[in-house]
Amino acid sequence: MGVTIRPQVGALPVRFDENGTLEVLLITSRRSRKWIIPKGNPMKRLAPHHAAAREAFEEAGAIGAIEGRSRGHYRHRTRKARRQFHCRVAVYVMAVEKRLERFPEQDERAVRWFTVDDARSVIRNRRLRELIARVSAELASSGRLPGELPV
Repeated sequence: MGVTIRPQVGALPVRFDENGTLEVLLITSRRSRKWIIPKGNPMKRLAPHHAAAREAFEEAGAIGAIEGRSRGHYRHRTRKARRQFHCRVAVYVMAVEKRLERFPEQDERAVRWFTVDDARSVIRNRRLRELIARVSAELASSGRLPGELPV
C-alpha cells in the first residue's frame, strides 16, 4: 500500500527592506512551534495561488501581490487525529504590501521577518530551505517582486 500525498498550497511572503535586502516572512506552526511559511489545503472556489494568498492573510496578516505560478514545492509530514499524512506544498511568491496587526490566527502563531540567511537557519525542512535559497537568489538578482512580474 502506497503513501497518499495530500496537495497543499503555500505562500512565500517577501519584501525588500529599506536597504534593499530581501526578507522572508515566517510563522510558527501551531503545535511544534517550528518556523514555516503560511500554508494550507487548496480551497474549492479559489485558484491555488489565491488560496496561498488567503493562507498568508489568515496565518500572518500579510496582504500583497502573489504570483500565479508556483516557484516549486516541498514535502512535509503532518499529524491529524493521531494519523500522519504526507503533503506536497506548491509554493507561490507573495510581495507583501502591508501586514495587519489583527488577523484570524494572530493568537496562535508567532510572525516575524527574517533575512534569507536567517530564515534558512531557523527552518528545519531541508527542501523548503533549498527552495527559499533558489527563489530568493532569483528575486534578488532581478530586483523585482511579484507585483512587477508577469503572473
